[in-house]
Amino acid sequence: LLSSTEVDITALIDTFGMQILTTKLFALLVSSALFIPITRLLVDAVPFEGGLIKFLGRFSRIFVLQITAISIFMLFVLLFSVVASIVGVILPQALTIILTLTGMIAGLLTIFTVANVAIVGEAIDSRTSLPVALTMIRPLLMPLAATYGAILITSYLIATIFSFSFGGISVNLGIAWLPSVFNYAIDFAATILHFAACLWATQAIMQQRNKNNGQS
Repeated sequence: LLSSTEVDITALIDTFGMQILTTKLFALLVSSALFIPITRLLVDAVPFEGGLIKFLGRFSRIFVLQITAISIFMLFVLLFSVVASIVGVILPQALTIILTLTGMIAGLLTIFTVANVAIVGEAIDSRTSLPVALTMIRPLLMPLAATYGAILITSYLIATIFSFSFGGISVNLGIAWLPSVFNYAIDFAATILHFAACLWATQAIMQQRNKNNGQS
């Protein structure tokens, strides 16, 4: 039987985990809704063209894309961890850690770059699944993934500086939630910035393909 202390700790972990899951789910729902008008404005499209029915269709497809990308990344991490544990028997521990972190970061950037391209497509009514997005953006996938990495690092530094500078002040003023809200806002802005890069890259690829088709 579990002791009272063990039960309390287990309950705390379960509650904390549920809070994280709920917060993440809420963030995905909000971002899925906000991505639509902002992305459409990037291409000079009417933000809410087609009314509520069209908006809900775009929203549901974008939300599913985000959930799918997260699921694929979790599966990637699981499989990569298994491979890393096998390789770790042969290679030195330090080298294994470096290779594992590098591989996971590369996987994260690649998977979510493809997901962002698909989300952009769905937001502007160009039906784009993850396989279609991967095929579409393949020539510039690595540069776009590297760009996403640079954007995320910059946003993380900005959020960290803000937390160090105003975290204590916000607690004293009774607005301890401010740093978290700021972090979410920075993350959202970083994603929109990457959306703009994805749009530019996609348009450049399509123009080049049309030019090649015209010359053939």
